[in-house]
Amino acid sequence: MVDFFYETEGGYFYEVSGGKKGRRISRKRFEQIQKCGNSPSPKSDVRVGDKVRIAIKIDGTYKSCAVGVVKNVLTGSRFHSRGKKVRLTDGVIGRVVAIL
Repeated sequence: MVDFFYETEGGYFYEVSGGKKGRRISRKRFEQIQKCGNSPSPKSDVRVGDKVRIAIKIDGTYKSCAVGVVKNVLTGSRFHSRGKKVRLTDGVIGRVVAIL
């Protein structure tokens, strides 16, 4: 679970989780997180029927966000570093950014 995100004076972006040393992330990822309003949540705990915010991939990059109810969990593993892939009840597919 991610505790918080920050930017250094040198323009580098980091995410910190579990009190460990920050992990460097790209500016694009940081801006996407800011745009989607990601709040720290255990994304691996997503279940059918949960209300979630997802990032939608358009032309190879995550450019849009949507909020909805999970219809299917498409990621088979228990955990995914970029968030589990889900299908919402309206048919939109994307990776979970936050559980609402």
